[in-house]
Amino acid sequence: MTRLNAAAKAVLQARGISHAEWARRNFTDGRWHGDACGCTDDRCIGYHHDDPDDCGCLPVLLARAERDRTYARAVATAPVRGVDLDRLP
Repeated sequence: MTRLNAAAKAVLQARGISHAEWARRNFTDGRWHGDACGCTDDRCIGYHHDDPDDCGCLPVLLARAERDRTYARAVATAPVRGVDLDRLP
């Protein structure tokens, strides 16, 4: 099993997400199966880090997750137009 590297741990900590929470969000068994950089795709293990630079997967995945949550909240709280809620059964 791959462990998250220091850069991934720092990104998660800055977002207020524990390592365990990140694993639970991405894997049903709650254990981390992805790459050390925080990428959830275990097929990528070992292929992200050809250069000494940190991989950009984790920030992108976190931004996408936040965008999806924001969209879901907006849809859930949007008023339904053309429906009289007092007339619903």
